[in-house]
Order: sequence, then structure tokens, then C-alpha cells
Amino acid sequence: MEVEIGVPSSYLPSDVKVIIGMVNAAYDYGEKGMWNEGFTRTTKEGVIELLDARKLLVAKQKDAIIGCIKLDPSYKTQRHNGTPAHMAEIGMLAVSSDLRRHGLGKKLMTAAIVAAQAAKCNGIELQLVQPKDWTHPVKAFLAQWYASLGFELVGEQDDVAEFFRIAQYLATEVKVAVYELMLDEV
Repeated sequence: MEVEIGVPSSYLPSDVKVIIGMVNAAYDYGEKGMWNEGFTRTTKEGVIELLDARKLLVAKQKDAIIGCIKLDPSYKTQRHNGTPAHMAEIGMLAVSSDLRRHGLGKKLMTAAIVAAQAAKCNGIELQLVQPKDWTHPVKAFLAQWYASLGFELVGEQDDVAEFFRIAQYLATEVKVAVYELMLDEV
């Protein structure tokens, strides 16, 4: 599969629409049962903000958008444990539903890691929202997958205050697992 991954230098309204649909479909699948009916993970404004800030890597195949991942290379200046470090954040990993489990997610993660290294980041943090009292099969798969890529679970938060905008839409109690990948160890 010939795939180009990068930060788009420009985009069309139709690109935004494709990204919104793909991200929301990926999260509908990956977080089924965690949210009340009608909740959407991203919006037109959210995607445009990421594209304008050049914080969204997009995967294309023959000019068709087939995946994306958010990379914020200036996320914070310390690790989860408080140690000073230039940390990037990744999130919003989404792959076209017909291409799941074919290696595109790994290509997107690799591209994000390379971009974080190029931005002189010491590490990358990601947060995995998961049910507090039950095991979601996709979230369990992702936790193992992140570990296989070298990410280490460094903490969990039961307080979803930072997600206050979306907390009202939760259908179940959640926790946030925090993972880090230190780039000097890659």
C-alpha cells in the first residue's frame, strides 16, 4: 500500500468533511458504549483548528485521505512525573474503516514519532480514555498495541475534569491512562 503521510500545506472543505467522518467513525467503533447517543468526538471547527495550526498529519493514498493523527510538538515542558522534558502529544489517531488492522495506524504512529524527533522533543505523551469499571475490547487492544510500540503506562487519572467539555456526554465512568514514549530510548 503506497501511502503518503504529512502535514497538509493546504486543504479543501471536502478534506475537512472526510477527516471529521473518519475520526468520528473510528471513535464510534473504538469507544462504543462509553458515550451517550449522538456524541461526536470532533467537529468542523476542531479539525480546521488542527489543520491551520499544522498539528494534524494526514495519510493519503492516490489523493484520498485514509488516516490521520494529531501531533502537538509543544504540548508541555514536563513528563507526567514532573521531570522537565519537552513533550509532544499525540491523539486522534484514525484510519479509514476499511483499512483497520492493515498497518496504517503503525505508519501514522511512526510518522508522528519521527516528526516529534525532528521537533527536538524528548518524548511523547498520549492519553487513553477507557471505562473505569469494565474492559472495552478496543481499548484493551490499544493498550497492548501502544506498549508494543514502546509506550509505557505512567499514570491513571479518575478525575476527568480536564475533559469537562465532554464529561456530560459520558455513558459510563471513565479513567484516563497516560502513556509516554521517551524518544532517547527509541
